[in-house]
Amino acid sequence: MKILAGPWIGEFGWELFCWQGYVRSLKSILNAEEVVAITRPGRELLYSDFAKVDTIKVAGNADMHQCRGFDIRSLIQKLNEKYPEYTIIPPFNARYYGNPISINIGGSKVVVDPKFVKLGDSPIEEYSVILHARSREHRSQDNWPQENWDKVGSYLSEKGISFACIGSLEESTLVRGAKDLRGLPISETVNYLAGAKITIGPSSGAIHLASLCGCSQLVWSGNAINKSRYETEWNPFEAEVVYLGSWNPSTENVIEEIEKILC
Repeated sequence: MKILAGPWIGEFGWELFCWQGYVRSLKSILNAEEVVAITRPGRELLYSDFAKVDTIKVAGNADMHQCRGFDIRSLIQKLNEKYPEYTIIPPFNARYYGNPISINIGGSKVVVDPKFVKLGDSPIEEYSVILHARSREHRSQDNWPQENWDKVGSYLSEKGISFACIGSLEESTLVRGAKDLRGLPISETVNYLAGAKITIGPSSGAIHLASLCGCSQLVWSGNAINKSRYETEWNPFEAEVVYLGSWNPSTENVIEEIEKILC
């Protein structure tokens, strides 16, 4: 059996914890001789240990596992023409809560426990703090104000703490005084995360990526479900997490928590 998994065009955090780990497990459960994973460019590392990777360029974002705004049937049809001998497993709703789940594959129920691989096997310790200054039009109300970020940057600079920013060039900003690591492929970003003391930012795919690197996090969110995700459910390597329950914590609160962690 040959499997084609995807195309994954949903949210990045959901790809990390509600997709790629399941595909990794399904390879052995279904005794697949080969897996081809379809994802967005730059995310090849997530699958490279067990699958061949093909990429697809699509504009825009989609929530969770869903493909809102995309003609997913047309995309799958094109993949079927390109990979005629493969059984296609399209994105499914795998709401991972830290336990195995039952998935319908080809009309049969399969119990799958996702397998996660720790990322960042060549840690770079140049920056103690990694920031993700989320700046997306999609749910823009969840972004933290730039002036708050710059106050954090000024604090870190005054304390002589090395720090850098990660994320995409299109959907994150550069904090005053930070080294710009935005736009790097995931294969490079994970090494900076693995070598950092802490990653800081509002709930986002980049902060979830830090979890897969075993990097501690100072994270905030106004969505109550995210607390258990960061602390336990989406934290397979038990990274330390300080969680603030608001999309707009005060700068003073964030700096106070940074002081507790680093000073």
